[in-house]
Amino acid sequence: MLPADLPDAGGMSREYGALVGRLRTMVRLGMMAPEPGEVGTRYSLTESGQKAYRTFPAGRWDPTRPVGAFCYGTAEVAGVVRWTEAAEGLGQVTTKVTYLRRLREAASWAEDAELRRQFPYVERELATRTAPAEDSLTLVLASDGWRALGR
Repeated sequence: MLPADLPDAGGMSREYGALVGRLRTMVRLGMMAPEPGEVGTRYSLTESGQKAYRTFPAGRWDPTRPVGAFCYGTAEVAGVVRWTEAAEGLGQVTTKVTYLRRLREAASWAEDAELRRQFPYVERELATRTAPAEDSLTLVLASDGWRALGR
């Protein structure tokens, strides 16, 4: 979650060094700005960063707390591979769908080579523009149609 306060660390661990490297990359791309904090450096969103940053409620990715993330593209379903027969259980009708997804468009800053090195999942997602990735989710039948479970 942002802003993030990081203490200045002399002998950084590898994990801490990687975190600082990722933050510095976002600063270079104009998404974040560093400023002196009480015990180190505070990294805050810039105007450009605010436009791309989203906060997701607890349970979406982490069951215990909200998660913040930079949105760098628009995904779309490229095709349905298979699905299970709809079944009723616990008062719901569900099916599991396996589909192909791809990134339809990406923000220009997401193309940065250093960003792609610092955030390997961005590299993998950008690759789906030409080679869609297989994924799956559970759908629940609601009064207004099929809905992704938990979304």
